[in-house]
Amino acid sequence: ATGLSYDPPAGLTQTTQYRRQATTGCGVVYSNLVTVTVYDEVLGGTIGTDDDICYNDIPNPFTNDAFPTGGTDSWTYQWQYQEDGDVVWTPIASTNDPEYTHPTPLTVTTKFRRMATDALCGFAYSNEITINVWDAIDGGTISIADNEVCYNESPGTIQNASDPVGGEGITSFTWEQKVGAGAWTPIAGETNNTYDVPALTATTTFRRIASNNCGFDYSNELTITVNPLPVQYN
Repeated sequence: ATGLSYDPPAGLTQTTQYRRQATTGCGVVYSNLVTVTVYDEVLGGTIGTDDDICYNDIPNPFTNDAFPTGGTDSWTYQWQYQEDGDVVWTPIASTNDPEYTHPTPLTVTTKFRRMATDALCGFAYSNEITINVWDAIDGGTISIADNEVCYNESPGTIQNASDPVGGEGITSFTWEQKVGAGAWTPIAGETNNTYDVPALTATTTFRRIASNNCGFDYSNELTITVNPLPVQYN
C-alpha cells in the first residue's frame, strides 16, 4: 500500500492497528496510530432441551442456558417457531427476552429457537429445541355380533374392533353402561379391551374408556336392544 489513504481488508478477526510511513530523502516519519477494534464473533447462546408433551398441552417454559456473547454485548431478542413439515421460521411477536413461555397449547410437533441481535454486529441463533407432541388419544372402536336379544339373555362378548391409539404410556381400560335413557355408570372390575355382557333385562348401551399418561378417550357406543317376553292372554 503506497497511497495517502488505505482501505483495510474485509474479514478482520482481531483488533488491528495501522500507521502510515512517509519516506523522504531526509528519512522516515510515521503518522499517528489508528486502531480498528474487532469485536468478538456474535454467538447466539443456548436454550433449554427437547421435550415431549401430550396433544393440546402447553410446553414447559424455555430457559436461557447461556446468554449470547460477542459483539458489543447489547442485545435484543426474538423467538421463532417452525411447525413440523414447514421450512420457514415464523417470528413470535413481543418476545424480547432471553427466556420464553409459550402461551398456547401445541397440537403438532414444533421447533423453537432464539435470535439474538447485537446493537452493532448483527445477529446469531441459539440451538434449536424440538417439542414433540404425541398424537391425540383415540379410544378405538368396539363391536358385537348381535345387538338385539330376548329378555334375560346375553348378547355375548363386545369385541375390540380397533385398538386405541395416541397419547403416551401403557393403555388401561374401564367400561361404562347406561340403562335406557339413564346416566352412565362404571362397570366394576372390567379392565380388559373386551367385555362379556351378562344377561340383560333392559335395553343397555355400553362404551369403553381407554386411558394413558395423556388422558382418556371413549370408544363408540353400542346399544343392545332387549325385546320383552311375549305376553300370554287368556
